[in-house]
Amino acid sequence: GPSPQRQRQQQQQRRGSFGDFESEGEATALAQRAELAAAKQANDKKNGKSPRQGKLKIDPLTLTKKMIGAMTAEYLFWSLDLAMEEQMLNEIHVAAAWGRLVKIRHSISPGDIDHPGFLGLLERTQTLLERRTLSAREVSSIFQAVASISDRLPKMKELVPFLLDNTESLAAEMTPQALSNAAWSIGELCHPEGGPEVEGALKELGYHAANSMQEFSMQDVALLTWGFSVFGELRDKNLGQKVKQYVRRHVRRIPRSSVLIDVPMIAIALTRLGLQDEDTMLKLTVRLAPVLPRLRPWGLVATLWTWSQPWAEYMPTILDENAKLEVDSVYGSGHLRQKIQAPKWLRIHFRALVQNEALRRGVSDEHMEAVLGGPRALMKVIRNNSPEKSANDIALASSRKWKHAASRSTSSSFPPAAAQAEKRRWTDAEDEDDEEEESWGDSDWEEGNTFDERPFEWK
Repeated sequence: GPSPQRQRQQQQQRRGSFGDFESEGEATALAQRAELAAAKQANDKKNGKSPRQGKLKIDPLTLTKKMIGAMTAEYLFWSLDLAMEEQMLNEIHVAAAWGRLVKIRHSISPGDIDHPGFLGLLERTQTLLERRTLSAREVSSIFQAVASISDRLPKMKELVPFLLDNTESLAAEMTPQALSNAAWSIGELCHPEGGPEVEGALKELGYHAANSMQEFSMQDVALLTWGFSVFGELRDKNLGQKVKQYVRRHVRRIPRSSVLIDVPMIAIALTRLGLQDEDTMLKLTVRLAPVLPRLRPWGLVATLWTWSQPWAEYMPTILDENAKLEVDSVYGSGHLRQKIQAPKWLRIHFRALVQNEALRRGVSDEHMEAVLGGPRALMKVIRNNSPEKSANDIALASSRKWKHAASRSTSSSFPPAAAQAEKRRWTDAEDEDDEEEESWGDSDWEEGNTFDERPFEWK
């Protein structure tokens, strides 16, 4: 990293650009709070009307800038409330507002559910959905926003029937990213038993996904299969085979960040859909094995759940003496590079390897039961079992950004010194072609990195 002298110079440069603030975001947030406070003061003088500063007008371009730059939900809703007074909220504004709200979702407070700006945005979105004036990309973006933050703003779920209807009619125009986002959103929001609206949307999504599978990314495949797995089957007879062909062909070349996040999701989704086969799962195994100590909680539990199903019963468990010796040799000797990349060894011992890592990191029965509910359900269990660790602490732990593989910390429940010692036992046996800079944010699929200490009982 930079020297202390260079760090002081950078700090002085930032302060020269942003006053006494460490970053532009901090300065912007304070400026927005001051603007909002002035608006509220003006509102008090108007006997409780919505916050306005005199006869302030706002043009469409200014509104877009305010939404994109909003640092808090309150400021965003205030800007929307101001705009809707002038009746200027169009399709682009609506999609941009929901997209920005997802990014600043941690600033949403319970009182925002009755904010005039939020209620106006909800009503305007419903109107546009009823009129079918939103594009396929905008519908998918709004659907994803509802799936991501409706737990904080439950009234957003009122849009689901309209989104399903629009998704069914616009699926032919959706990009692979839009198709996968829509499928994931349906899986997150709709009951597994489905219904006519759900079935219609899933059928269209499956058909068009099968026809454009060659254009998908691995993340798109992960979200698509996860969404369909909630309902137990794919709605297109050709989609399953095309998904497996895509995974077998491309999984070897995806970057490490995709292995850590997307591969466990694909593995558990294929198993839930009954699409697992030995060849496909072995190719996933070869990529997962070298990064097991680095999997985030949901990724590890999802991997454990997948290889604990009946299809993997031919593999010995960690209770088998020979398997235990093999796994211990990987941890305790320099044979990792040779064994952990050998398909013949992984075909037999990967299940025991995953179980050993789960025991090491304190995976419990409760975690196994929560994994099918997705990362948020698992994080809820982790928070409940770790009262001394606040949700903010977990969010901070998950928002760390790693720029190089050598600087990444091992996700484990060990004390720091022990975790570092354990990390040194594992050698990074991945290809050298994915050494580009990578970073992870605080998405629902990456939150948290510790389990409680209650061990899982192998049966």
